[in-house]
Amino acid sequence: MKQYLFKIIFLSLIVPICLAAPFQMGKDDLCFLNKDPELARFGFLGKLGAKDGVCQGIAGLSKIYFENVEFRPNEPMDLDVDQKIIEALKTYRQKKVVKILIRGYDGLNTLCKEHRDVFLQQSIDLNLQIAVKDISLVYAEFNSTKDTPISTPKQQSDMHKTIQKQIQILKSGHSPMILVYSHVMLVLDIHYSLNEYIYTYYDSNYLVFRTRSYKYGADGLPLLGQKMLWDITLQP
Repeated sequence: MKQYLFKIIFLSLIVPICLAAPFQMGKDDLCFLNKDPELARFGFLGKLGAKDGVCQGIAGLSKIYFENVEFRPNEPMDLDVDQKIIEALKTYRQKKVVKILIRGYDGLNTLCKEHRDVFLQQSIDLNLQIAVKDISLVYAEFNSTKDTPISTPKQQSDMHKTIQKQIQILKSGHSPMILVYSHVMLVLDIHYSLNEYIYTYYDSNYLVFRTRSYKYGADGLPLLGQKMLWDITLQP
């Protein structure tokens, strides 16, 4: 009986929330990192991207192909793949999305390697689009807080609401996008363990998954002193 109770207690300490899908680095990510020097070849915004990054553009493109595109690597390669890449980008803001089928490739990374310039340009374009249409909605609060740790009950409540919102987005089968200070990442998993929510996400600055955690107090709210996060997910 004691052993049985111990197992129950142990399992209660690690509560998985959800996983959108088995995102694989080297397959579902883009073939270049944030601030790639080659971005500078694409005009003024490209030069800006090579210097300051296009993180929301990269996160957005990965989200598109993770959610809206089906790859069939064992079938003959599509002759109209260039057009399908254009159509895929359009799905980012479509309320009703029909899966785009791309044959002859096993994932975004391989497709990107063969159409690198197209994806470099698209990352610049989508980066601007998300900044204007999505980040602008939280910019005033974001700009006033920036990298300052949360210090008020309202900020605790806002952080908690954001985390719970992103959990619901994952449960709906979509991947949230988070803004932490001046960087945007694609969330792949959130789970609860030992009084903290642990995020696993795709960060375009790295070739491996990254994690970050938000610790909670006995009052059921995030502890003070942690950096704020914002949800910039475009709702389907």
